[in-house]
Amino acid sequence: MSREYFRVSSAEEIWPVVRNNPGIKIYYPAGGTDIYVNYRENLLKKPNIWIDISAVRGWEKITEEEKNISIGPLVTFAQLEDDPLVIKWAPALASAAGRVGAPQIRNRGTIGGNVCNSSPAGDSIPPLTVLGATLQLRLADRTRAVKISSFFTGPKKNILENGEVLEKILIPKDSFNLQAFEKMGSRKALSISKVSVAVAGKIEKGIVRDIRIACGSVGPTVMRAEKAESLLRGKKLDGEIIDQAAQYIAGEVCPIDDFRSLAKYRCQAAGSLFKTAVGEV
Repeated sequence: MSREYFRVSSAEEIWPVVRNNPGIKIYYPAGGTDIYVNYRENLLKKPNIWIDISAVRGWEKITEEEKNISIGPLVTFAQLEDDPLVIKWAPALASAAGRVGAPQIRNRGTIGGNVCNSSPAGDSIPPLTVLGATLQLRLADRTRAVKISSFFTGPKKNILENGEVLEKILIPKDSFNLQAFEKMGSRKALSISKVSVAVAGKIEKGIVRDIRIACGSVGPTVMRAEKAESLLRGKKLDGEIIDQAAQYIAGEVCPIDDFRSLAKYRCQAAGSLFKTAVGEV
């Protein structure tokens, strides 16, 4: 009987398993918070080979580089919420991390799992999108860098090849002086996002020099509100222009009706969350 579970302590231990199991669907549990849910809903394809990466050394660290902060895939949401580098350079991400699930989930769930699960409701994805994050992917001796905006191909789908892993997340140390994340769920806490919005902007003397807006749970993948961004650039950030941008956002997103919410509600909520994020309700 072949083995189905492997626990590794370095990336190098992954590749022999991959080579010896061509064509097999391989799962990489990190925090493992989605595994039992998917198992109960019969969403795990068979046959399965499980590679437990939770002990891979170095993947649980946040470090500073010359131009980026580097976040390992095993960094938990609890770490992200409190880390000084994340708070300094990516406060929108720290805010999102602090609103993920319950303390138990934040201490177990990882940013790598959130990204590779690739749900449009993943709370870390809108902040990473507006911050221009790059994902470093690795398959044996081959590495490639992919912008997070090019990583997702649909709900819970991405460009990872079989056996390929997310090795690190790089966030540029950019000069955004406006960063925010807002979400709306069925409850005030412990809820999956019905809608989420992340904003990163450069505001000089009240004028929007640059701005990025990303919305979650309003389409097959997290989406940028590009028309609203274009409207805001070069404008004075006041109540009137914020209201206009909120209307643009409501018109840009393309949500569906599902068991969490109605599409019409999500459109309106996305605009309202943007107004909250930039300080105008």
